[in-house]
Amino acid sequence: MDTKQADCVTHILNGGGHLLELIDQVLELHKIETGNTEFVRETVNVGELAKECLQFIEARAAENRIEVRNDTEQDTALFAHTDRTRLKQIILNLLSNAVKCNRADGEIVLACRRMPADVIRVSVTDTGIGIAANLQDDLFTPFERLGHERGNIEGTGIGLTITKRLVELLGAEIGFISEENAGSEFWVDLPPGDNGENIAEFIGFKVPSEQTMSPSSKAIAPVPSGRRTVLYIEDNAANLELMQMIIREEPGLELISAVDAYSGISRALESRPDLILMDINLPDISGIDAMEKLKEHRETAAIPVIAVSAAAMPHEIERALDAGFQTYLTKPINVNEVLDAIRRALA
Repeated sequence: MDTKQADCVTHILNGGGHLLELIDQVLELHKIETGNTEFVRETVNVGELAKECLQFIEARAAENRIEVRNDTEQDTALFAHTDRTRLKQIILNLLSNAVKCNRADGEIVLACRRMPADVIRVSVTDTGIGIAANLQDDLFTPFERLGHERGNIEGTGIGLTITKRLVELLGAEIGFISEENAGSEFWVDLPPGDNGENIAEFIGFKVPSEQTMSPSSKAIAPVPSGRRTVLYIEDNAANLELMQMIIREEPGLELISAVDAYSGISRALESRPDLILMDINLPDISGIDAMEKLKEHRETAAIPVIAVSAAAMPHEIERALDAGFQTYLTKPINVNEVLDAIRRALA
């Protein structure tokens, strides 16, 4: 294949890629508009998620000689009760837009910070071409390219429309300021969260008092040889912190943890915990698959396992119970339910 033929193939592949992107975005927009988009709300560390999103965009930005900088407040825990996957999609859309509309040797700054009234703001600022004042009212209109139809800026004109719809469905707000030839700043304001000190109240529960705790939850007796060990397999740091708060109230329990399924299985084989709490949506394999692997080992096959997940659809719960989970707890978790489930499992 000569150079000319290779160039033709490259153009065909690029064109096919753009077409697939357009189809995917049209289908995504249709799902949103028809109310078929599912949301799973959980406690999200927004600062950590922002750092993760930057890693996805850095290589692409470098190809265009664009510097990417994280200006997130590092000394403040920024939590939001939202859909992690959708928030990640929103941030990535804004970052992708900042790359496409930037210029060589430009800059992109991603920042997360606490605003007045405890609003968590995620902002993306670029030094790109900006948006003319007379075009800004059409920015979120589907398929509106804002005069770039014949330019070299890639895109379908749907990405920001999808972003705005998702932001609204999450109960958040989106805004922007832009100046032609000077750049733009987009931001998303998430509902008030918590700084981590009172995070239990933030996600919808309080550690119960003696008066509100059920009788079976008031105490969990340790085995004669010492404390009972609970292994929590969970990749979300905020959820792990919450479980630690609960377990800390129980003198008969000790919590150990793992951040993914495979390390959790290894920890279970090594420590032989009395009980395992496990998220269903883990970063390497699902909790269902992890459950199957635990049953394959003689050392862990008899350990009771409780599912703790934000996925609350009936078929998801049924599937987990069929796989062998003893109980299925949904997030945001209820302290009494957690302690009752642990008590029953260790009885």
